[in-house]
Amino acid sequence: MMCRLMRLLKPVFLCVIPFISLYLYAEEPTIIDTIWTENNLQGAIGYRVQNNTYVGGILHSFNDIHDIGDGYDPWYHSDVVLRGYLSFPVQQIPSGYSIDSVSINVYQFTCFGNDDIWIFPIWYNNIYYPCNIYHVDYGLTFEPEDFNPVIYDTVGIVSPDSTRGWRVVNITDAYISDMQSNRVYCQLMLKFDILTDYDQMGDYIELGSSYAEEYALYVLVYYSSLNANEDEYLSMDRFVNVYPNPCKDYLNLEAKNNALISSIELYNIKGQKVEYNFDYKVFSGKSGIDLSNSALKTGVYILKAKVIVNNEIHPLTKKITIIE
Repeated sequence: MMCRLMRLLKPVFLCVIPFISLYLYAEEPTIIDTIWTENNLQGAIGYRVQNNTYVGGILHSFNDIHDIGDGYDPWYHSDVVLRGYLSFPVQQIPSGYSIDSVSINVYQFTCFGNDDIWIFPIWYNNIYYPCNIYHVDYGLTFEPEDFNPVIYDTVGIVSPDSTRGWRVVNITDAYISDMQSNRVYCQLMLKFDILTDYDQMGDYIELGSSYAEEYALYVLVYYSSLNANEDEYLSMDRFVNVYPNPCKDYLNLEAKNNALISSIELYNIKGQKVEYNFDYKVFSGKSGIDLSNSALKTGVYILKAKVIVNNEIHPLTKKITIIE
């Protein structure tokens, strides 16, 4: 119990990577913008229920998200609740492009709940409380009192259960709303809709944080060209079917309507080409990529292919998610 509590309440002194914006230009007119959180406007804020005091925030060295949930503080003899806060800089839209979609990517390592992780997040009072993500505004400073910021709307559920792995939540409406309102940041809050279940136990999820390298939280912004012939690119779905998505051990590519796939390449979200083994260069019909023995980590990738239709080469770009 004490180990769990110390893990829940521990301060974070590690350096946090500032936001970085990286563009990937696909063969078709698509740009992918990767954004990390702003150092001074992210963190975890704790609230002691019995004595109505706050702990955490950037003022108390909680300069990162790590654990979200509730526990018990024996020094103050109080239940304590932790919520997480993120600020993503709103980027200028590249000239000639529009926003297609925006998503936040969060990695969940583990969770604890009433000594039974398999039923989490069923809390002590036998009510289901998933971890929600909210579109909020806590301004250009980060204080412990921001435990209850202005809430615009509920974006969705970032963690519905105890499963380890990546969570991808669409935040397009929230991001565009902030852009249209000329806000500098898109700010989000992660929390369970329960202050405490009064069992003096740790009930929380453990998330990847900004210092966790490949498990850091990030936002992906997809831009589409305003000048592209959208019908041409959208119609590529008539010639190649890529499934399942997300995929685990095998990714199928099914060429249809007399199309040929002449090349396949895979890129990570930083625009770096990743290597994998496949036994064909030109093929038709149903085939695919065997991922069972690959070293690819869980995450979002970009599949780029060249498709031959009526002796003409057309680019195909697909966002895929590989899971454990």
